[in-house]
Amino acid sequence: MKMSDFKSQIANVQRSLCTPGTALAAMILLLAGGCQPPQTPDPLPLCTGKRTIEEAALALAVQREQLAPLQATARCVMEWKDQNNRTRRESFDARAAFMPPQRVYFRGDKFGEIRFGANESEFWLRIKPELDTYWYGANRLAQRCADVLMINPANLAEALGLVEIDASWELFHRDGWDLLTQRDNGRPIKRLYVDGCDYRVRRIEYYDRYAQVAAATELANYQNVDAGLAVPATIRLMTIDQGLEESSAQIDLRNIRRFDPRPAQIENLFTRPERDGYGTVLRLDENCIFIEE
Repeated sequence: MKMSDFKSQIANVQRSLCTPGTALAAMILLLAGGCQPPQTPDPLPLCTGKRTIEEAALALAVQREQLAPLQATARCVMEWKDQNNRTRRESFDARAAFMPPQRVYFRGDKFGEIRFGANESEFWLRIKPELDTYWYGANRLAQRCADVLMINPANLAEALGLVEIDASWELFHRDGWDLLTQRDNGRPIKRLYVDGCDYRVRRIEYYDRYAQVAAATELANYQNVDAGLAVPATIRLMTIDQGLEESSAQIDLRNIRRFDPRPAQIENLFTRPERDGYGTVLRLDENCIFIEE
């Protein structure tokens, strides 16, 4: 994605957050002024961001330390290519819960069940009866197989604020954005696009071994849950093949609030359920391939 295209997307999101009162005030001013030429709006400010990678790492660490268990309702839209290369699309309402650092839970129901979860060691995705399939695997594999999972637990946890960087990353500033890049022997592994003004992450890119973007997460509409705690209410996770979007999952969080679960709830929500009763069971292997069991 070109930086100009990315900036345009963010600007559209920011403009969409204008309140009805703002629109009404603009209409009153237009009527009062008669047929005067339209005034060019002031451009959005471009902030300078951080001076060093150490400052950037500290700012993101402070945000990460403010994280707390959360729960919300959600509207989810999933798109993917089926075996005939046709685009499939499903939307559903869900309940969501998140306990830092790695416990995630989504439960939706539409013509059956859609379940996604993760804990400290493993993840799972179950869709029945539409696909009648159960995917699961180790989190350590999910972290390096970003391009094979429609909803990746590692990517989703980062989207909710668990982004960790250190002084080994590179910092580059461009047009109001801090671009933070992690490399391995010169090859990019991950890149963050951080708004220089509020220092919120707006996009995360994950690269394959050929230095091509294999997956990306876009974050928008940050909402303050309480003092010091802000969460993106719109999260879009994508897998990308040769520059083209292959699959995506957009999650619009609503009614975001703190979560104080009982021990029995934690056990119920964040323990991988049994795999029995599914027509297809797929496990993620060391080569980033889902193998049937």
